Amino acid sequence: MNDLKNSVIADIFSYDDFRTLLNNYIEQEVQLNSNFSKRSFAKKCGFTNHSSLLYILSGRRNATPKSVKLLLKGLGLNEKDEQYFRVLVNFTQTTSRDERATLFKKMNKLRKNILFRNVKRSQLSFYENWHNAVIRELVISSDWNGDFEKLGKYVSPPIKAKDAEKSFNLLIELGMIVEENGEYFAHATNITPSTEIPILYLKQARNDLFLEAIRANDRYSPKERYYDCITMDVCQENYDKIRELTDKYFQQVLELTEVSPKKKKSRIFQLNLQLFPLSTEYPRC
Repeated sequence: MNDLKNSVIADIFSYDDFRTLLNNYIEQEVQLNSNFSKRSFAKKCGFTNHSSLLYILSGRRNATPKSVKLLLKGLGLNEKDEQYFRVLVNFTQTTSRDERATLFKKMNKLRKNILFRNVKRSQLSFYENWHNAVIRELVISSDWNGDFEKLGKYVSPPIKAKDAEKSFNLLIELGMIVEENGEYFAHATNITPSTEIPILYLKQARNDLFLEAIRANDRYSPKERYYDCITMDVCQENYDKIRELTDKYFQQVLELTEVSPKKKKSRIFQLNLQLFPLSTEYPRC
């Protein structure tokens, strides 16, 4: 099978978008075989019109069960890869958050025995629940005193005691918190750098936090949360400058939290800052 030479298929479990996978696959096949093209791939799959494939690749049309069957024929996947691809298509195309969460779990189940470089399963688990990061901060800064029910109630919205304990044990295993004389402290983590974590996990973790941000808009009063936004015209040069300013701002925020008075009441906050395009590039008037 030609996919033995195509690293995209070998890395199929690292993808969270089937269109990206297909476009990368085709691009690499073109490099491996000068006679390969989107048209030839469409013919290999069995599409009667190669424009049907182009519409799917561009996102102008969703992949139907029939077209998924044709795509699988062209890719020549093994049984497990085929299972993953089918779930991946649904994950990419669904607009339901609940369904995405369910499909994400199915994808993880199919990937559970797959090793990503030197990443341990426990390290991947850290990114599967947004409250793991919250529990870490609460363990080292609150008066929970070994009471997991109390620890879970400090989370907002609250989580069950068993879930708080599960997060705690994970953080201990990862070395993200350490115990000294009955107290817990943050520790220089040995978790794999984000550059080595499969992008699927990082994106899902960020999506979970974005969803919490949306819920927080209704959950908390304006005095308890801060929202602001601006829509603006930005050239590439200014975009780069904004990125640089944002990096400096985050560093200043982190430095501020390091000198917080210990005796005052605190809360765990999440700071998200997104900068993304809402148009294609255009020439200025």
